[in-house]
Amino acid sequence: MTTAVDLTAVDLAEVNLKEEVRGAAYSPTARSDLARVETASVQGKIVDYSNKKLTIFVGAAIWLVVVSANILSKRPACQPNQQLLLEQEEVSSILNNVQNSNVHDNTFVTNIKADNQPSLDALYKRVAPYAILNAGGRADDVRCHPGTREIVIGRIEQWRRQASDGVTANRMFWLKGPAGAGKTAIVQTVAESWKWSGIHAANFFFFRTDSSRNHAKSLVSTLLYQILDFYPSAREAVKTILASKPRILDASVEEQFLQLICIPLRSIGPSLSQSIVLLVDGLDECDSEGKNSQRQVLHALNTLVSWNELPLLVLVASRAEPQITMAFNQLVASGSKFDSLFLDEQFSPDNDIHLFVTAELNSIKRTHSLAYLLDKDWPSDIDVEGIVTKSSGHFITNIR
Repeated sequence: MTTAVDLTAVDLAEVNLKEEVRGAAYSPTARSDLARVETASVQGKIVDYSNKKLTIFVGAAIWLVVVSANILSKRPACQPNQQLLLEQEEVSSILNNVQNSNVHDNTFVTNIKADNQPSLDALYKRVAPYAILNAGGRADDVRCHPGTREIVIGRIEQWRRQASDGVTANRMFWLKGPAGAGKTAIVQTVAESWKWSGIHAANFFFFRTDSSRNHAKSLVSTLLYQILDFYPSAREAVKTILASKPRILDASVEEQFLQLICIPLRSIGPSLSQSIVLLVDGLDECDSEGKNSQRQVLHALNTLVSWNELPLLVLVASRAEPQITMAFNQLVASGSKFDSLFLDEQFSPDNDIHLFVTAELNSIKRTHSLAYLLDKDWPSDIDVEGIVTKSSGHFITNIR
């Protein structure tokens, strides 16, 4: 018995068509990914396969796989509307080897399994990996030199403990200072210390020249990604929200915090064993042109910590730029409270810079290939003091 396969208006190779169809049906490419097949006519319907992975549609696509650019490179040897006769057994053999397909009573059947289970894929696609502590390849991956910035770090740790224990109602802390004062190094040192101490801290480091983290679009997704590592039981609630509100990741920052962090965490309330600290560094580098996002992020973070039933704390580090200072002033005017610390002379930056410079110069003396040319008393105290004076309290001068 033979079956007529209608190949109307399809380019046919000059090679033996049966062998091509048979080879295509059995090839791994045809069975697993037919993304290059542009269009196919199946039982009178046009199915568009452009730019898609077609594993579940292979059964249908195999009928016209001969139009694939991988298979055909020559012009037709047949005329349009010509029919090709194939033995029924050959057709059945070819098609029965197609994934999830079979031929029964001259009927071609394809079983398509659709996975409609909620997932976190949409969330993962919005995560900014370089915004997370210890991400590889970061240009701003710096730490405080051992023994430096101890007073500042101690103040931040004191705030965290008191806010966690309810001693203070101020659940937000603003670390502010001029460019180059060492804010990012302090935040990263604190974050790393908390990580090793088992304290739940999620972080986001804005960076002006990195397009994946110089805006607020990935802020909530990246923080949530880390929170779910601490509390996996909240994942199901997040999945449900992502499925029921597919555009939530395009909503305002405040709405995302509400729907994706507050509500899921509230659903696992008894499981929240300790405070979660959100560290947001470099807020002044978020949307540095428009600056509107900076105010929106601050107001959203303030709303977040106002959920008294959730143990959420926020540490923000930024320059004290006018629009950020104004946003914090607006929070105070609305009744909100927060702790703050300005990195100025009261925290003895010169002493810390002296310690850092001395250590770095001694390291050069020990390790540099031309160190034998240096005087044995190098560096002198005068040299070190000169560098410290020129630094004017800015660590970044010595790092660069």
